[in-house]
Amino acid sequence: MTRVGVPRLRRGAAGVALLCLTTTILGAGYLGASAAPAVAAGPVVAAAVADPAYEVTKTLTRVMRQPDGTDKEVDSREVTVVADRTTDLQGRQSVAVSWTGARPTASVQGDLSSSSGQQQEYPVIILQCRGVDNQVTPETCWTTDTSKRDTSDSAFYAVWTHDLYASDLDRSVSSPAADAWPTECDSAGDATTARHLVPFLGADGTKYWSCNGGHSSPPEMGVGSALPPNELGAITGLDGTGGMPFEVRTSAENQSLGCSATVPCSIVVIPIMGISCRDADRQCVKEAKGEPGVDYSDQVGTNVAVTGATWWSASNWRNRFVIPLTIAAARNVCDLLDARAPLAFYGSELISQAALQWAPAYCGKSDRFKFQANAMPEATAFRNLRRGIATAALVSYPGEPQEGDLPYAYAPIAVTGFAIAYVVDIPGNAGQLTELRLTPKLLAKLMSGSYPGVPLSDASKKERPDLANNPWSINVDPEFLDLNPGLRSELAYTKNADITWASLLSLANPSDAIRSLTEYIAADPEAMAFLNGEKDPSGMTVNAAYQGLALPRDDWPLLDVWRQPSLNVCDADQPLAWFNRVLAPVSGMNKIAQDVLSATPESLYSHDQDPVSALCKFTRSPRQNYGARHMLGLVSVADARRYGLTTALLRTSGTGTSGTFVGPENVSMAAAIETATQSALGGPYLLDQAVLRTHPDAYPGTMTVNVAAALTGLNAGTAGQVSQFIDVATTEGQLQGTAIGQLPEGYLPITSTGATAALYTSARKVADAIAAQTGLMVEPVVPPVITASPAAPPVAQPAAPPATAVSNPFVAVPPAAASTAVVPLTSAGDPAPVGPSVSVAAASVRTDAPRLGGLGGATLPAIFGVGTLGLIGAPVLRQISTRRPRS
Repeated sequence: MTRVGVPRLRRGAAGVALLCLTTTILGAGYLGASAAPAVAAGPVVAAAVADPAYEVTKTLTRVMRQPDGTDKEVDSREVTVVADRTTDLQGRQSVAVSWTGARPTASVQGDLSSSSGQQQEYPVIILQCRGVDNQVTPETCWTTDTSKRDTSDSAFYAVWTHDLYASDLDRSVSSPAADAWPTECDSAGDATTARHLVPFLGADGTKYWSCNGGHSSPPEMGVGSALPPNELGAITGLDGTGGMPFEVRTSAENQSLGCSATVPCSIVVIPIMGISCRDADRQCVKEAKGEPGVDYSDQVGTNVAVTGATWWSASNWRNRFVIPLTIAAARNVCDLLDARAPLAFYGSELISQAALQWAPAYCGKSDRFKFQANAMPEATAFRNLRRGIATAALVSYPGEPQEGDLPYAYAPIAVTGFAIAYVVDIPGNAGQLTELRLTPKLLAKLMSGSYPGVPLSDASKKERPDLANNPWSINVDPEFLDLNPGLRSELAYTKNADITWASLLSLANPSDAIRSLTEYIAADPEAMAFLNGEKDPSGMTVNAAYQGLALPRDDWPLLDVWRQPSLNVCDADQPLAWFNRVLAPVSGMNKIAQDVLSATPESLYSHDQDPVSALCKFTRSPRQNYGARHMLGLVSVADARRYGLTTALLRTSGTGTSGTFVGPENVSMAAAIETATQSALGGPYLLDQAVLRTHPDAYPGTMTVNVAAALTGLNAGTAGQVSQFIDVATTEGQLQGTAIGQLPEGYLPITSTGATAALYTSARKVADAIAAQTGLMVEPVVPPVITASPAAPPVAQPAAPPATAVSNPFVAVPPAAASTAVVPLTSAGDPAPVGPSVSVAAASVRTDAPRLGGLGGATLPAIFGVGTLGLIGAPVLRQISTRRPRS
């Protein structure tokens, strides 16, 4: 008997209506609400979601038919499956899937996404499939590996031929039948060898037989796939619980699967119970050969009847859970439905995830303009603003205008920040690490190439005495292990040198995120003492090329030109500095987030040598397998939330293991933003890391993003559009959720009350000043209280300065007359959002809202399309460079 719980679908704020967008484009995806954060738990990363989007309980059974024709239940489990979010999903977004009550996994394997993951005994198979509910079949479920669809075995061991619930055809030694066997595949099954094919049915109706060897497979399947597999053979712990982040693919990543706003899809979860047998076949009735929780390397083989190799069999398929998904509309929805030329804003990549949801809220209304945000270094964006190339710049820090420039003002539109995302597996297949602590000094070590990444030869130690006594990589640094004792292990991959453990994947281009990060490092006495040459307590010293580097700065240069003495024949042919290969920065934080998601390093450790020409080239380190993943990268908080990446806790005060460590939560960002100050009316609100050190609850990676625009010189129409953008972005755009126009996770809402009230008020003033184009920013004057005293003689008001030839980025001028107070309203005439009641002194130690981490990937496109951020003119800089101040 099967008891099925009713799926609990999260409810929330309705999305902003877009009258001009058709339901064909929008589908149901834009009507969802904000997603509740995933909560990670024990060693097998079981998620306990407070408000799940999906929760279903079933009683799963395994049955054996007896000689008298009766069926005997040999195993029964009440299994509950939970998913943290199911609506408005974007490409490569992670859904935290967890379960309780399943049978513990035996013969545990390392790489859960490979075919070996399915060879475990009693795994939980997780797949993405086209369709929902009963529309889903094994033929509509995606697997990257063709071996997961083409199963063959000796007829003696082919347990599926004894499946109690299978059809006669599926129980035959040849499925499809021998006379219908596809010609593009190898021979059909016969009396000695059984073979079963599960063809894949493409979204366009094409049937791919997907035989082993890659015959007749969709283009995204097989070894040439641009993305790593997203199907999983997950592990259930000894307590029956488990959990994994599952990466959802849309038609943009997998056209053959075809999931989109108009093509519904599902996540299918199959807790393997074992084949239910129609007879007493001795292979079919077997239990696990291995012990629960014990690694496969310590076992001798497995029993196929209880592995995930036959996930498609009727016995296993009947125990499936189908989690329905809705996909957000395509990123180019505005291009499809709005032919108007966009008004482009340029700059901060921190706004990218918000721009994805905001853009359709503009192009979807006839009284608004077509908004486009494009990512580029903020200094370049401000320079383009000065030169009149751009209408508005998206920046976190003020630019440096020159004599004769127009006056500029800065409207805060987002509070977010940088984060250190990581994917680190606990040694011994114990799941994914859910808490990682980092200090400014550890970040300085990683960024400065102070870990060589490989053992140094005696010759190298003579050449590099500054590195001779340093740990090879952070995983063997005593300071790091003291803070993260769960990573102490005798396993080889945790205690040996590793080039990926030797660096933080960071940015090649100048960025305000780098400036904020280096301000955090510069404010820490221990970190600066290390960078200035003081030895670490363990004897570690800074890479001499970075000693005395002036901080803060908005770029991180590659300064070490040393070439590692030849490790092999290829090294002599490629004159690339060793630490360029170790640090290997990239062009965007979105790219870093996807690399961490896929556990695909950028470090250039491997080599390819052409067998004919003998020419060599460096290649990226291979994607890391489950159970041995270890990557850290600089990302935006919003990217981390979108991809389901776990983020490190950063030290805010104290020293050593007794310090206070805080993650990027709304409460900790609110504590930080309360310390922000504005030097003059119309200027940006800035955080001082020295001040933040006196606020242990404040997240040090907190940043604001501002729209910078001129206060004169714009035509009325353009000025009105910029003003409108600020107005909408700081009102309805601050309502948190997943629908069009709303604010995604990873941003602290700017509201008219609470920690961000001052930012809200400033944004409104700047919006008005940009619309007016008078060159003035004025403070409202409170009318004096009238008393019976004699009137004082009138005082002449000072003359307003000219609107040009200013040396400051904003202008503050006393008004000539008192202004009238106005109650803030949204563009729809509703009251502005009121800030949540956030306590910024709730605890002395903040930790991440625990989240499940995710599963290189494509780089951030040059321009995603309307509402997304592209990278324009941003090549990877892998050479020594100097940066000019913004001008």
